[in-house]
Amino acid sequence: MEEGFDPVPLLPRWKKKLVVRVAEASLEISALLYKSFTQGLLAGRRRQFFDRLKISCVFSVYSVLCSLRCHHKQRRRWRWLLPLLLLILLSGWHRPVWGRSHLTDLFRSRLAQVKTDTLPALRPHPLPPSLAAWPETAAGDYFDQVHPPEFGHLLWSSFPVRVYVQPLTTAEQANDFLRQQAQAWMSAVQQAVQEWNRYLPLQLVDTAETANITIWRRSAPLKLERDPNGRPRLGRARSAEARFELLTTQRATVTYLEHRFSLWLRPDQAPVYLLAAARHELGHALGIWGHSPLESDALYFSQVRHPSPISERDVNTLKRVYLQPTRLGWPLARQSSLKMQS
Repeated sequence: MEEGFDPVPLLPRWKKKLVVRVAEASLEISALLYKSFTQGLLAGRRRQFFDRLKISCVFSVYSVLCSLRCHHKQRRRWRWLLPLLLLILLSGWHRPVWGRSHLTDLFRSRLAQVKTDTLPALRPHPLPPSLAAWPETAAGDYFDQVHPPEFGHLLWSSFPVRVYVQPLTTAEQANDFLRQQAQAWMSAVQQAVQEWNRYLPLQLVDTAETANITIWRRSAPLKLERDPNGRPRLGRARSAEARFELLTTQRATVTYLEHRFSLWLRPDQAPVYLLAAARHELGHALGIWGHSPLESDALYFSQVRHPSPISERDVNTLKRVYLQPTRLGWPLARQSSLKMQS
């Protein structure tokens, strides 16, 4: 009886080295394209970047298959991969692969390209009434773990904050399993919105275009990172992720600097963990751009077996964030059509 097929031992030593070299070179090309994209060299041509990245990945797989083809006895073993390669080439696969740890954001130093005298000055906003009425307790906070971007804390100044939750799709409505999974996901997300609504006014809206925070029922985008040796590699898949973008909005004749959040929550999680993830990511989107070191907080940096609800420390931290100065929500010093988003 034939044993399980392991293609690598069948390759001569020189072919093994060739395959590895080709794959490494292909990944290096992808890394260079990624670097040039983040530096703005490919600004406005994202599709071109992802097409090149896609071709580079397919080339790596194809080099392995070409080596395997030399072993005629194993030809049929890899033929089933050819339709997959063709599908990848012809598909519109273009998920972003960059990120910054768990708190991935899309702000890639476009701020540095703008003159300082164009941006609003750092100023605090008035506390929302619900937070102003919150009595600070002796439980303390973890404000020292919050690390805002260079333009100030990611807080909201107009209320209620509009939240869009992805509804059922046509495919989910036609499949009982997918429909039940999506409904459980929507229930958990809406519960998390209601929990945070006690401390900041939130409002569910029906369109993503009018929302300040959009929540999507998808896997979190992958990111490109480097190993200890400095070689590029794809980071691990995440069940949830939050990221933001900067933009300007026009009100009458005044232009304001604002931001918008997107959250991704994978639907194939147990209900208790799905609720915890939604609660956690919403905490980031509402302004807590950091993690708690204690498991008893909703913004704890890792998933735990028994997730905690929103704690007094979470709310104390949120209140301190909203007391801080920021450039968001204020008019530009020089009125222009500035737009900063990736």
